[in-house]
Amino acid sequence: SKTPQAAAAVNLDEHQAGMNGESNRCHSFARLLYELFTHEPFPDDDDALAVDADAAPTIKEPDQKRAKKSHDVSSRKKLMLTRAKGDFDRAEIPFQLPCIIRMQKLGIPASICLMTQNLLESASREDGGQLHDAYESLGAVGEDLHLLLLDPDRFLFDDESHSIQNDVQLLYRKDKLYGRDKEETLITDAFCRVSRGKSEAFFIGGFSGSGKSMLVNCLSDRVNSVGGYTIKHKFDAISQEQPLSGVISAFNKLCLMIKGGDRPVIAKKLMEEFGAGVGLLIRLLPNVSALFPELVSSATKVEAGDVMNARSVSFTLLRFVRVVSSPRHPIMLFLDDMQWADSTALDVIHTILSDKLNSCMFFVGTYRDNEVQVDHDIFNLMRELEMSHVHTTKLSLAGLDQSDLNTMISDALCVY
Repeated sequence: SKTPQAAAAVNLDEHQAGMNGESNRCHSFARLLYELFTHEPFPDDDDALAVDADAAPTIKEPDQKRAKKSHDVSSRKKLMLTRAKGDFDRAEIPFQLPCIIRMQKLGIPASICLMTQNLLESASREDGGQLHDAYESLGAVGEDLHLLLLDPDRFLFDDESHSIQNDVQLLYRKDKLYGRDKEETLITDAFCRVSRGKSEAFFIGGFSGSGKSMLVNCLSDRVNSVGGYTIKHKFDAISQEQPLSGVISAFNKLCLMIKGGDRPVIAKKLMEEFGAGVGLLIRLLPNVSALFPELVSSATKVEAGDVMNARSVSFTLLRFVRVVSSPRHPIMLFLDDMQWADSTALDVIHTILSDKLNSCMFFVGTYRDNEVQVDHDIFNLMRELEMSHVHTTKLSLAGLDQSDLNTMISDALCVY
């Protein structure tokens, strides 16, 4: 049997062999990064790992003091922090190896240069020691690569400009919706049901700034990707003076979104649907005549004294939606700040959504739930839609929890 000393020696040898194997893998990955980005063969190891005396910074402090400081913040951490502060300067990054300086001169992003240098430092460890910035394993490299790919605007594109002092911007992850994963899934699933041919309503309440609009906007790309149309209107304090103008304006903009290949088909269907009454549609939605000029010449002129009341507007828009919307081209109507909406506008929404024929519309309404009473018209609309058997989802956004806030602050400060 082995003595304790012998067993310890074997374990040490195995650990050293594992360290050497990991160092070799780091070195191979460094070579791969260099050749991938520079399109040049990796130089001889002696030349690649020799520190450039001219590029190395002058050290005036004692080695012990400098070594103590080096354990405070690594070069990779410094790179993240300086990017967050807006004062990133590639000249401040400690590139000392000739091969890394070569990468820098070729315009390779500083984050890739620094990663390659740290990989080479890991491969050049002596006697089991380790430079502070050297990678311990490829697992740590994988984590950094994940960060680079997660937010390339921040980590893969160097910003040579310096921000003005006292004009620092926090670098939140682009288009990231913090702490709303469940809510994002709910609204996405609702739209997927609509894209199969049924209209639905989705109401989102919450305080001002709670992320209601961002939650809805995150769905826009998905709507566009399936050939749908996104139209929106934001109510305000003066909306009640012209209660229908905002909704009508949103549908008028929809006319301009119809793609060229679909225009002749839609024009034909509109003529079949409205017939001699197409003039009323043109009067309500002027952009129809701009997109389908053939309708103008054949449209029946509307008498100057004719007035379209709310019911007429509702029925005309309903017929228009029947023609334009379909499972291939669903409509998402987003009405923001509905606490300012008038009952007349909400009646139009109810008429369209409760249609049992061919309408295919996803209605999303947001409102400040701390600014409405229980008898507000929004809640009447919810009840009427449910009575009409329209699938209705009601959501209330609360504040972010501690974990989500920590993630948001970490992203803003580039502290991981």
